[in-house]
Amino acid sequence: MYSPEYICLWHILDYSHKILLGLCVYIFGFTAVILNGWLTYAFVKSRLLTFRSHLLLLALCIASETKSLLTGFIFFGTSALAGRWIFGTSTCHLFAFLRQLLGVFQIMMLTLISVERYIMSRPKRKVDLPLRFYIIGIAMCWSCAIVFSLPPLLGYGSYNCDVSGTMCDLDWRMLTSQQIGFNIMLMTFGAIIPVMVILCCLWTANCHTIRTGEFRSFDQISFTKTTTVMTTLIFSFWMPQAVLSLWIFVQNLHPPRGIPVALSVISPVSVEAAEIIPVLCYLTYDIRLRSGLLEICDRIRRRKIPERLFSKK
Repeated sequence: MYSPEYICLWHILDYSHKILLGLCVYIFGFTAVILNGWLTYAFVKSRLLTFRSHLLLLALCIASETKSLLTGFIFFGTSALAGRWIFGTSTCHLFAFLRQLLGVFQIMMLTLISVERYIMSRPKRKVDLPLRFYIIGIAMCWSCAIVFSLPPLLGYGSYNCDVSGTMCDLDWRMLTSQQIGFNIMLMTFGAIIPVMVILCCLWTANCHTIRTGEFRSFDQISFTKTTTVMTTLIFSFWMPQAVLSLWIFVQNLHPPRGIPVALSVISPVSVEAAEIIPVLCYLTYDIRLRSGLLEICDRIRRRKIPERLFSKK
């Protein structure tokens, strides 16, 4: 099914471009790990989880942090600085599988958050959704992620090096009938339909807020507005990757030609940068989350001050 040696047919970027790519991946990847770890720690140490909707945000941030650690700067950034993928074929397929798994989970989580916001925005909704809604929803997101990530390992679709030649990702070329079937299925059910559901749900939720204002609390209004901003920014950062994938999908060459160098660099960098958006959005727009995050910093500062005073004595 796979060749025994790692062979990459992409030669778009020169070594200087790959160095720039590696540095950007390291900067955004390390920042994403710090910020998402900060939010996860805040959920554990503060009272943020009393608001059930934040369970979805917690799951999204954990996925972002895991993606940055397992498929981000450690492997991708190091390979970019080396000028090629240096971890072998088997690791390439595992890397691409994890990247696909976590990427699909993220878009499914955004869909679930949007649906939850739509339900909670309905004027007649006076009580929170049951906890099982969130548990079952997150489990279904993981199930969908596995369904859309496992087939390439079984021969339906393919994982190979990306256009930068420094990491591995889903191969969007239409070379075999298995690739054609899987890529079309993924584009339809893993991208187009979720995006349409997200747009419809968030649009309706915000319209309900403007027309009636009959939310259960100010926290619900703030969470919906912040979710809308977060989703819009994430989609904006994912757009170069979508354009690049569609370019490869439509050209159907071996390998495709004429891909701009700028797009080849911006596409993976923007995907890495998108991992920091959820924390920044909720830190900026959501008062409840911002207070929880700043509370953690205040606790750490208070712990360090007495230790310094004691050491001076």
